[in-house]
Amino acid sequence: MVLSCHSARLAAPLEHGRWALSRATVLFLSGLLFPALAIAQGARPHVGAGSDHMLALRDDGAVFAWGGNFFGQLGVADNNDRDVATMVPMLGPGSGVIQVVAGPFFSLALKRNGEVLSWGASNDGRLGFPGASSRNQPGPVLGLAAGSGVIAIAAGGLGSAFALKSDGSVWAWGDNSNFQLGDNTQTDRNAPQQVLGGLPAVRALGAGDAHTLAVLTTGAVWGWGFQSGGQLCNKTGAVADPPTPAFVQLPAPVSGVGGTPAGVREASASQGRSMFLLDSGVVQVCGGSAVQARCEVTSLGGGLTYIGLSNVPNLPPVRTLAVGSDANYFVTLAGATLACGANDFGQLGSGTATPLPGILTPTAIAGLPAMAQAAIGSQRSQGGGVANDGRVYTWGSGQRVPMLGTGPSPTLPAPARQVLLQGGGTLSLGAGDRLFQDGFES
Repeated sequence: MVLSCHSARLAAPLEHGRWALSRATVLFLSGLLFPALAIAQGARPHVGAGSDHMLALRDDGAVFAWGGNFFGQLGVADNNDRDVATMVPMLGPGSGVIQVVAGPFFSLALKRNGEVLSWGASNDGRLGFPGASSRNQPGPVLGLAAGSGVIAIAAGGLGSAFALKSDGSVWAWGDNSNFQLGDNTQTDRNAPQQVLGGLPAVRALGAGDAHTLAVLTTGAVWGWGFQSGGQLCNKTGAVADPPTPAFVQLPAPVSGVGGTPAGVREASASQGRSMFLLDSGVVQVCGGSAVQARCEVTSLGGGLTYIGLSNVPNLPPVRTLAVGSDANYFVTLAGATLACGANDFGQLGSGTATPLPGILTPTAIAGLPAMAQAAIGSQRSQGGGVANDGRVYTWGSGQRVPMLGTGPSPTLPAPARQVLLQGGGTLSLGAGDRLFQDGFES
């Protein structure tokens, strides 16, 4: 794909009262997913990061947006950029929204009643409504009205979109150039189609730029789409030859992930690699030829390599993660946010740019309180997250648009700072630590 990507993850309820989180993104986070409890108890505060914009959901259902708005992806009824958090007029307090996802130049929102909304760029059918042109206000996704049974949504890096229903089925639309919609074709879809191939019941989904991962209710992982970077864990060691065939056209098991029996909590897909968070808090990675993308301290040698499944080293137990094109964030059980990977735009929160390969050992982002969630933008220049007390922070570089939400974007990398609210003050979403109540993690 032309865009760099971030992964997004869907999450559905897990057994024993726990639930899985998403990323958001990719190209994009875009988002965190925790719909089952959200449906029962109200929206869970979270943020999502797209190609050049960010979204945030407050616990009263109000949605905020900032950053680039050329295609109307902020949903504020015009196409002007915003350098501070601005409420989406149609999605104010009491909107019923329980999840937001920022994709490449488009946005998605899920309401408690199962209705899915979309806005922004319409390329490749990513708005999910036949004949829809780019729109700067939320509008419907065909067939996903109230009562649809949707409990989570996600966006992929090239403009694909996904919905997870309460029966465990997955529905997809948008860009399908790499078989990432799982319908055995490379035909873009402008309305949701069910993923085929006998995919068993799913509880969480990770959407990358050109491949898709599904965590089953059993804790096993299936995947489909482009695999020539080793991102479907079909290589052993570091080798020079790419996997063949280049595509997995229909969902198939991803072997070896999580051990036996499999115990995967989250799957996060990005450009050429996949990461898996296990129930134990260990993170596994496969694919990714760049050293920084895998947080590898030891050089893999010259030339392109295709790498098998291994554990990410030097990590304490993790409770959620966000994976970008060549950088990664890990929120630990203690609430610390660690980052590793490329830092050429200050996307690791250091306040300075670091030449490639960047920072290879997971390192705490300075200036952050205990965090509940993190998200990484698909253009690899910025990150953000919500603290346990609901405050929203961003870091990195705004580049061409005011993506950080902290006023006029800095031309140099910025350390973590609070997002500003239109009209004054800082953005607060409510108690972010509610993400981990109800038995998810203590």
